[in-house]
Amino acid sequence: MGMAEKSSVARKAGLITKTLDRCRSTTTRNKPAEGCFSVYIGANRQRYMVRMECLSHPLFQALLEEAEEAFG
Repeated sequence: MGMAEKSSVARKAGLITKTLDRCRSTTTRNKPAEGCFSVYIGANRQRYMVRMECLSHPLFQALLEEAEEAFG
């Protein structure tokens, strides 16, 4: 294996390591708190955490139905 090939392999290994680290930190950071789920709202996709118990509330149900009609 030549010098250029060793350099290429080392660079690829470094990229793979960085990618794996980024994926691990992203999934941990974006994981909702226990008993919650994430809702993304608006063009900027702002993230809100909603407690599971809100799912059965009549106002939240109405909001979900309205969103289904608007967005499918």
